[in-house]
Amino acid sequence: MVNIGTVQSVTGIVRAIKEDGTERVLSIGDSVAENETVITGDGVIVITFSDGAVMDLGSYSSAVLNDDMLGQENEQAAQNLAVATAEVDALQKALTDPEIDPTEALPPTAAGVTDAGGASNNGHTIVSVDYLNPRAPVESGFDTEGITQVFEQPDEELPPVQNDTTNITENDTALSFAIASTASISEDAAETATFSVSMTGSLAPGETASVDIGLGPQSATDGADYTAFLAAVSAAAALEPGVSYSAGTLTFDSSFDGQFDFTVDAINDSVVEGTETIVGQLSNASVSNGTASITTASTTTDITENDTALSFDITVDSENSMNDASNLLAVISEEDTSDNEGIFIISKSGNALATGNTASVTITVSGSAKDADFQGRSGAGYSSVVAAIKTAAEAANLSVSGETATSLVVTWDSTSDNSFNVDLVAFDDAIKDSSEVLTLTLAAPSISHGPAPTLINTAATLRVEDIDNDIPVIKLAKSTDNSSEFTIVNHDDVSSAGYHNSYGYYVKTLDSNGVVISDDPTIGVIVEGDVHFHHGGFTNPLTILGFSQEQIGYFIIPNGNAMNKLVDGQQVTFKFVSGEWQAFDGHDTPIKGAGSHVLFDIAKLNKDGQDHVQDNALKGNQNWEDLQIPTSDGDYNDVNLNVDWTKVTVTGDVVESVSFGSDGPGIVDFDFDNTTSDVVVSGGALKSNGYDITFEAKDSDSDGFNDQIIGVANGAEVLTIDGILEGKYDVNVLGPIDDNSEDVNIDINTHVTAEDVDGDVSAIDLNINIHVDLNQLIIQ
Repeated sequence: MVNIGTVQSVTGIVRAIKEDGTERVLSIGDSVAENETVITGDGVIVITFSDGAVMDLGSYSSAVLNDDMLGQENEQAAQNLAVATAEVDALQKALTDPEIDPTEALPPTAAGVTDAGGASNNGHTIVSVDYLNPRAPVESGFDTEGITQVFEQPDEELPPVQNDTTNITENDTALSFAIASTASISEDAAETATFSVSMTGSLAPGETASVDIGLGPQSATDGADYTAFLAAVSAAAALEPGVSYSAGTLTFDSSFDGQFDFTVDAINDSVVEGTETIVGQLSNASVSNGTASITTASTTTDITENDTALSFDITVDSENSMNDASNLLAVISEEDTSDNEGIFIISKSGNALATGNTASVTITVSGSAKDADFQGRSGAGYSSVVAAIKTAAEAANLSVSGETATSLVVTWDSTSDNSFNVDLVAFDDAIKDSSEVLTLTLAAPSISHGPAPTLINTAATLRVEDIDNDIPVIKLAKSTDNSSEFTIVNHDDVSSAGYHNSYGYYVKTLDSNGVVISDDPTIGVIVEGDVHFHHGGFTNPLTILGFSQEQIGYFIIPNGNAMNKLVDGQQVTFKFVSGEWQAFDGHDTPIKGAGSHVLFDIAKLNKDGQDHVQDNALKGNQNWEDLQIPTSDGDYNDVNLNVDWTKVTVTGDVVESVSFGSDGPGIVDFDFDNTTSDVVVSGGALKSNGYDITFEAKDSDSDGFNDQIIGVANGAEVLTIDGILEGKYDVNVLGPIDDNSEDVNIDINTHVTAEDVDGDVSAIDLNINIHVDLNQLIIQ
């Protein structure tokens, strides 16, 4: 059905009925088609046709939009008022002019000119009879008086006269745009999302409408998580009649059918992203004639995925974990029925697997222990152990594939348990065996949707001991400890104070474990009674031991030496007296200061509540102001020192316990060779007072067996590490450690041996790391 016009205005209810009887209510901007019947009822409508003609249809009217209606002409042409007036004047003048014969001057009448009859019978003769006496006397029987009523003649009807009026017509169109899309698509299936741009209303020939299209705020990445959005718009527009695209704008003409579709495809990858969104957006609607609006400006499509990030892990345990070296090395024995069972735990961790997603790992069996070393199994291979793994995996709803004599592949899906256990019980035979081991190794992790899974631990080992041979069992653990020292260097050469200030450090308020409870000072030491080196102040670095940095603060006593004659190394206590802190000597005698009895490195402890120490452009990282603020000169150059902290942290293996079995306790010893790869130093040089620090094992209790690691410089012990064979490190710094531009790491591979009474020996290595932080920032 061909559209022939557009509704320009409508009042009330106006209906259009198609030839098949379908009825609709017309609105502004709607198109009308050929052969539709328009019925106004109580409404009024104005329709502009494609040829520019305009039809006004009043109330309670109807019109069939066919060729007859569209082609008809007005039966009577409207006249201009001036022309009509001139024509009437001419006619009146002619009627009063005796020289004018109307039958000659005027056009013939509709009946034509009178013809005379003739012999050929092509006409007929008009016979004229004069009516000479139309009256006759009537004597009786009738009323002789005629009709007396007078009938007035109707006014002469003049042709319609057109006033001098200009009609204004329009082709304005009211349009609206909307956008919609597929609600959700799957990344894993690379599904397609359809976006639809619809236009309500129609365009007359020559008219165009446009709307901008693009992306709104969204979480998906254009061109990476799905095919490029605007490229899809451009490609689809090139194939769609009545639609064109350029630089983010869609343009439509009168041949557009009202809906424009384009598609983007999800791009499947292995990145775990969760649900992401594509947001299509319309803006800046316009039309060449009329108004354009946007009813639905944006639409969102979700991209879902099954990608999951996973890890696989394996550990091993026994009935008596005290005998286990770690969760990667468990120890059981043939004869000890309370500790003859080992349990391998194979687990999956991370996000849950979605339906349709699977993850797999290969498990391989190796070691000196064979099937026959475990109860209920026989043979010199591993096929029975592989069968035990399969049974345990299937019981946890895992599937098994690729089974060989030494390995198999286990696969998790959305219904599987996160882990499964493989239980193996040692078989007690009469053979005097050496220690035997069985190792399960994980490899080739994979997943159908998502990044390749990681392996937390790749292998775990179960060691089967035979008490018939009674070898000591060494169990390891992890430990860490640290110790610190700080060094003070006086830079009085840049100081300009008139006071003879005293400088020291104090210990904050600690609990019984050495943890700081508050910053309030408790005890302290006056490091230097007079910091001016030309008045006897120190010039060489001083190293303080036994504290961690968070436990210590610093103070000065303004003009302390002049007012109190303080001595180096003097211990003091602190009390809060009359609104400020004051130091007291060993006899509880108050120590006085100028302006303020004590100034601390923490502002809240000071009498004026101000910061009296800075790290400024002068030498040192502690530059003090000894006068009260704000009345001071604020130069912060009255006491100038550098405080440098060094922290030693030891981390690694320790011997938690040794089980000697039925033969009874024996001895435990360790050693390492500091001239070989047993000791590896990385980073800068480690020195004390300019001498290299070397490490060695020491027998601290003189029982013939080493139990301590020491760091030595020029024959003096600088640091010690105890507790290596007792399950817990105890680190102590005993001397100064020189500053360096780099931190230092020392890795020591320590060889531990345990020997029982009858000479059975076990051996294991400990990995010990010593980290020396030579550039620890001072806490301000």
